[in-house]
Order: sequence, then C-alpha cells, then structure tokens
Amino acid sequence: MLDGFGVGAMDDVADVQPRDAGAHTLASLVRSQGALEIPSLMRLGLGHIAPEAGLEPAGPPLAAWGRCNLAHWGADTFAGHNEIQGNRPRRPVISLFSEVAGQVRSHLEGAGHRVEEAIPGGSALLVDGQILVGDNLETDPGRIYNVTGALDAIPFEQILQVGRLVRQVVQVSRVIALGGVGIGVEDILAHTRTTPAGQTGVVTPALHIYNEHYRVRHLGYGIDPAVQAPSLVASTGLPVAMIGKMADVVECPGARWRDPVVDTDAVMEQVLAQLAEMPDGGFIAATVQETDLTGHEQDPARYADVLARADRGIARLLDRLRPGDLLIILADHGNDPLIGHSLHTREQVPLLAAGPGVRPVPLGVRATMADVAATVCEHLGAPAPEFGASFLPLLMEN
Repeated sequence: MLDGFGVGAMDDVADVQPRDAGAHTLASLVRSQGALEIPSLMRLGLGHIAPEAGLEPAGPPLAAWGRCNLAHWGADTFAGHNEIQGNRPRRPVISLFSEVAGQVRSHLEGAGHRVEEAIPGGSALLVDGQILVGDNLETDPGRIYNVTGALDAIPFEQILQVGRLVRQVVQVSRVIALGGVGIGVEDILAHTRTTPAGQTGVVTPALHIYNEHYRVRHLGYGIDPAVQAPSLVASTGLPVAMIGKMADVVECPGARWRDPVVDTDAVMEQVLAQLAEMPDGGFIAATVQETDLTGHEQDPARYADVLARADRGIARLLDRLRPGDLLIILADHGNDPLIGHSLHTREQVPLLAAGPGVRPVPLGVRATMADVAATVCEHLGAPAPEFGASFLPLLMEN
C-alpha cells in the first residue's frame, strides 16, 4: 500500500472536500519532476491507469489494472487502511473536543479517574495528573482526538485504557492513544495550545517522540477487526504479517508479525523476509508511509525519491513471487504535493494485481477499496469481509 498515492480527484470532491478540486498526486509528480524512476510500476500498468498524468505506457501491462474510489468520507489514512481491509465505512461526526469535553469528563470520572482542566481557558483535560486528552492539531479540526502520555512516568496500557474510555462516548473518526519517552507531563502541558479554530491539544511534533520507543494505538469509529481480512485470514490458521503503518492502524490480534517500521527500504525488506517465512501461504499487509509524509511536506522531489525506492523493492518482490502468490498494489487516498495545502487529498487510487497466472485485464473503477479485502479472502479461502466485492474471478478466468 503506497500511502497518499492518488490518481485524480473523486467526482464528489466539490461536495465532500472542495479544497481538493483538481488534485492529482501522480500528475503533480510528473509535472514537477519529469520522468519518474518507477519501471516496475510502469511495466505492471500504471501508465494505463492514469494516462492523463503524462506517463507513456511501457508496453502491454503485466498486471490487471484499474482504479478504486474511496467509500469513506474525506481522505483519511486510518479510514482508508481499514476500508482496504474490508471495513464498511461509517460516517463519523465532526466535532471539536470542546463540544464533548463535559461528556468525556463525566465518563472518565465515573470510571474512577481524576480529571481537571489541562490549561487555563482551553478544553483539553488532564487525567490522573499524567494524561492529556484533547484535539489532534495535525489534521482537520473536529476529526481526531489525542490521548497523550509520557512513557517514563506511566505504562502505555494506562494511556490506552483512557483512550478506550474516550472512544466509548465520542463519534469522531479516531481517538489516538500515544506515548513517548524522554518527556514528562510538564513537557506535554508546555506544548499544549488553543488554536484560532477553537482546538485545544498538544503540538505532538514538538515533543520529538517519533522514534523507536514511540507507542501508538488508533481507535476508530465503527471498526470491528473480526470482520476484516487480517483477522479472517488468521482465523483459517494461515500466518498474517502487518508491516509499516498497517501495523499501527489496523488491529489483528492473531497476526504472527507486527512491525510499524517507517523507512521505505526497511518496509520492503520486511515484506521479502515475511514472504520467505510463508512457504505454504499467508497474508502480508504492508504500508509504504514515506510517500504520504513527503506529500504532507509538499516536497515532490522527496516524494519521487521515495516512490523510486518503493519501485525497486517491488521489482525484487515480483522476482520472488511463486505459483499461487498474488501481489496487490494500491493506495488509501491522495496527497498531492502541489495542491496548495499540506493535507490529504480526496482522490481515486491506482489498483494493480499481479502474480503467476494472473490475467492482465482491466478491472475498471471499483466502488470501494474494500474490494481488495474481498479478493484476498477469496484467494486464501477465508470468510468474506463485511464489505467489498471480490475481483478474483476476473484475474483467474481461463
């Protein structure tokens, strides 16, 4: 999964996310960087998916190719990942934390926690003198709440418990429980701000906790892991590996391997290593996150470099596919580095499916990315997810 790699604005963008009108992540990369170093993606058929991007198709495609629409509202990494795994998106409520702070406080106090105002005049809450609950300041207002703690003072499980209690009474897209080392509650409070939009929360990047000690759990609205592809495949006894951001945002208690690695080369190495560990089959779900990060930075040159690194990993992966293996490549939304803002863009995403015996046929425009989960489950003999229609018959027809 190439995070944030879109191929053109959705038809509904004027109604859902007007700021993304004209978004096309791939076209912006081609326009600003010229020829991209992605021979594997081109051989598979990327040029056939988005000829309007200015890519010349590299001969007949080796993979089945198409596009997917986003069924979730907006353009969200968490919702996108979970849709890909077969979740039927529920439309969340958009609400600043100030609108629910009283309800959250009562619920936490009812569960035995001590709750007080975090900073004067702000809506954020300080729980048990250690955990700050408030708005996420790195996304659109009213979409996500953060539950932040210092791991040198309290265990992550305590932060997660508070996060789960918050999740029980709010209907925003996500509640993120997170913690880092090398900080104390005084640092968390020192970096808590109230924005002009009315949000009160922690400026998380200023804490400098995004390292190997960082702990995070994303708690989504209306998400049931039991009806998603990873858990359904695990229920058959086949091994499941979750790599990169996939390990952070999709729950699968039965996964054999979870590694939320960020570096693109490390992600691809993990995929290759897990493939070698599954001689009798299994499911590997992996995210290349650095494409999305460079989109947020509005840095098309770095984005193109990350995409080239991912492409080299894909080339190695294609060489190691065995009879019966199925490789599916897609994205979760767009992140056009030239759109004029640093947020996700609501775009269709590319869809490529390859492997020994897979027919290179057009897959059309799929109604939802959940079709991937349905295809994975059918291919591996697992029960169908709650959402999505399998395109496996198109791949395997004689």
